[in-house]
Amino acid sequence: MQPQTVYTLIEWFKRHVLALFVSAKEEGERRYFLFSGFIIKREENLVWVTAGHVIDRLNKIRTDPNFEILQMQWIDEHDGSSDVPFHVHHPNFKTYSAMEDDIDIGIGLLEGLDALNLEQNENLGIITEQAWKNLVEASPEGYYLIGYPSEWIEESKQRVSRSQIVRSFIMNMACIPISPLNWEDLPYQGGSWKDPDAFYGHIEPFPSEQGEQPLDISGMSGGPLLSIERTPSGQLAYRLVGVQSSWLENRRLIRAEPILTFAKMVDSWITVLTT
Repeated sequence: MQPQTVYTLIEWFKRHVLALFVSAKEEGERRYFLFSGFIIKREENLVWVTAGHVIDRLNKIRTDPNFEILQMQWIDEHDGSSDVPFHVHHPNFKTYSAMEDDIDIGIGLLEGLDALNLEQNENLGIITEQAWKNLVEASPEGYYLIGYPSEWIEESKQRVSRSQIVRSFIMNMACIPISPLNWEDLPYQGGSWKDPDAFYGHIEPFPSEQGEQPLDISGMSGGPLLSIERTPSGQLAYRLVGVQSSWLENRRLIRAEPILTFAKMVDSWITVLTT
């Protein structure tokens, strides 16, 4: 369970999250993968944004002969827990990972029926550059990481015949409060945590009487990091700050790629996929 205030935030944020669920067999063993992300539109291109290492992992699953993909489905949030609304029609959609440039962001170019279904999905909010425009002028009062932790996948099985079992899944979204940290104050500054310009933060606990957080946030990589603040008129506004990339489990620390890094590079990445 999550606290009521977090449920309220999920109601605001949930339409901006789109996850990819993959069911596969690896050497005969059934495996499940859940990858968080969100959708943007640049000119006529509909683009799924996630972490670069997520794209690398997805491409390994799609190309490794040891994997047999059984199912690929887009996940978005409805009222209450999420279900699986529709299949991926083009499972080999074009992707780009910026990991080789030390940027943990990746994109997928969505075309055909996938793009059409997503654009017509009233539950899904496509993010535009307004979400990060004038970000330097923002005065955030809080930060929240949104996505689908893999440990919150609920699987059910129903035998429909002697030889057939139907599996179904419920994906539960998490909205996790984050307090920002300066790079200089980090206990670890190696590997991907060496970039002083990335976003770093500590996962804040919920009050004990108000709910539980996922112990493991795996599956939330690629999810949006959002900030909230009050406008001069007293309304709440939120902005897209970054893309979740990694975390230190024992310290409950996260690292996110800044959205401004993404904004500078995304058009060149799309060009690579469309030419």
